[in-house]
Amino acid sequence: MQDGGAAIQNLTDHTSAVNSLDFNSDGTKLVSGSDDKTVKLWNIGNSGILSNPITLNKHTNAVYAVKFSLDGKFIASGSKDSKIKIWDVNDGGAQIHTLTEHTGMVTCLSFSPDGKTLASGSHDGPIRLWDMENGGTAIGLFRGHTRMVNSIDFSPDGTELASGSNEIMKMEKLEKETEELQSQNNCLSHELGVMRKQEQTFVTKLSKIEAERQLTITSQQVL
Repeated sequence: MQDGGAAIQNLTDHTSAVNSLDFNSDGTKLVSGSDDKTVKLWNIGNSGILSNPITLNKHTNAVYAVKFSLDGKFIASGSKDSKIKIWDVNDGGAQIHTLTEHTGMVTCLSFSPDGKTLASGSHDGPIRLWDMENGGTAIGLFRGHTRMVNSIDFSPDGTELASGSNEIMKMEKLEKETEELQSQNNCLSHELGVMRKQEQTFVTKLSKIEAERQLTITSQQVL
């Protein structure tokens, strides 16, 4: 049996347990989250040696999940403080959003392939979806799990979401929700159209009644 490979460098900047790691898509950056409450952003040089990291220290408790968006422009981090923070990689790791809907420790994160949606899992049970094009607005909630969610991932085409917890693994079909919502919108549009036609018919009838009334009055005046 061959060894898996030799360590080329030990990174010792964190002061406590490292819980999560993620490379960006082109392998030029690495992000890490730790019990020391920090997120660290590492640059990888041509020699493969990691330079001194940028420390992102806005969380107030241990960081359990870190994730790059597919285009590498943003990092999401989830913490025991129940918050998700979004960092702008191109602006030196500046914090741009804090997402606060979870009530338990945030344990896992996944960006959709197009980067427009972020999914998060937590010890509070529900899986949450966030609209990254509109400041991280909460846009969805899945309550399929009854216990803490430990892992989550989008399918390559972004239409399905897999999640794992202490009791079961689940698959959510995201496009089904979209189709149902579109169907509801179509039904509503149809109902509004019917109501408008009924309203127009009613107005027409009123106009005819008013015209007949005017005709009767005129006829009486002539007599």
